[in-house]
Amino acid sequence: MAGAGWFYRVGERTVGPLSEEGLVTALFYQRIVPATLVWRDGVQPASLQSVFELSVIAPPALPDDLAAPETPATPPSGSAALWITAPVYPWRRHFARILDLSLLGAIGAACFGMVLGVLAPSINTALWEVSNPLMAIFQNTIVCILTTIPSALIIATTGGTPGKWFFGVRVARGDGRALGVIVALRREFSVLVRGMAFGVPLFFLVTALVSRAALLSDQTTHWDKMSGAAVSYRRPGALTVTRQIIGVALIVCAAALSRALVAQGQ
Repeated sequence: MAGAGWFYRVGERTVGPLSEEGLVTALFYQRIVPATLVWRDGVQPASLQSVFELSVIAPPALPDDLAAPETPATPPSGSAALWITAPVYPWRRHFARILDLSLLGAIGAACFGMVLGVLAPSINTALWEVSNPLMAIFQNTIVCILTTIPSALIIATTGGTPGKWFFGVRVARGDGRALGVIVALRREFSVLVRGMAFGVPLFFLVTALVSRAALLSDQTTHWDKMSGAAVSYRRPGALTVTRQIIGVALIVCAAALSRALVAQGQ
């Protein structure tokens, strides 16, 4: 049975095929529990606990890097025990996205502006005209697009972004591995379209509310389903709250700086 293709469900999303080692890893990272239904070809869905209790072959041991130490030790701050998949926290994800737009978007816009300023100075001047409301909407769209690519690259390798780090959100595959560049890009562009409506103000609000309702109802989002991503959240605690407070402060500072720059340009 070792190496068999096992499956399990997270909300409406099916994860698999996984080996027995993959199931153990998912259990260790609390993406599943002993009562989670698992199945494979020829085996009807049953709880993880009952399947392995009835199995002739004992479940495999934890990988060496996950095995418990011989002597008790305090888990490190980055240990998997600090991360949970339920309950979901829509507001954490929203504020993490806003902070990424403020930080990564600003860096991307600055780089884009410098390049465009060299190649086409007149277009660059017109593009960043602050007194034109329609151009302001276009600027929002550009910032959202410029945030999408670096966000995807960071998520593909680390499972997070600056905003997700501050607000305690992590994105990975169901088996705990990184999404990879292609999958992360697909996920982030889906967020850009279905979650942020390309940054168009009114539509941005509507899609954000719809996504929040879907997350609370299904425990996942469209872009997580289509990318096979499992989102986990840092357990509430003093460090988590401190990071979130700093994250909110950074958002406020970024907004104030943006308003000051706009006022200076008028």
